[in-house]
Amino acid sequence: MKDVATRAALRDLYLPGWYEYLAQRGAGLTPWAPITDRTAEAEAIASADSVPRGEGFPENLDRVPVLLVLLADLRALAAVDRDLPRYTFAGGASVYPFAWNLLLAARAEGLGGVITTMAIGREADVKSLLGAPDELAVAAVIALGCPVHQPRKLTREPVSSFTTVDRVTGAPFVGS
Repeated sequence: MKDVATRAALRDLYLPGWYEYLAQRGAGLTPWAPITDRTAEAEAIASADSVPRGEGFPENLDRVPVLLVLLADLRALAAVDRDLPRYTFAGGASVYPFAWNLLLAARAEGLGGVITTMAIGREADVKSLLGAPDELAVAAVIALGCPVHQPRKLTREPVSSFTTVDRVTGAPFVGS
């Protein structure tokens, strides 16, 4: 995305969702979780206007050197969980690895980047802004640029803290 006005409009569509996200986190909620207290969520979202504004990444989204909107063709997604009576996520099984691979390739070139899904909440407006047809869905926005510093050692929780053997209640998985 190169057009200055389009980039600014995308930022403006992104920001309300960002402040709603912060308001929900501030209320101790996991934002937009499929299983959540919808009343508490609505109350938090209603308070989003009181979240302090900053000058960080969201407010400067339009100024990142490379700004990509990842669109997924709904006709091509194999969503095997489409008709289950719960939240669906299998359709993203090819979309998000693609986005991650893009970030890995960018890192190999010395660039930093981030995947954000915040714009999905304003999908109709984003699609209108971009002239995207109905069969395309907003999957993510990817921002790339020159990092202030390149992390060398990433920190993660040990695998044994979130995996088990044989059953959900099984022993923690410990690698060999």
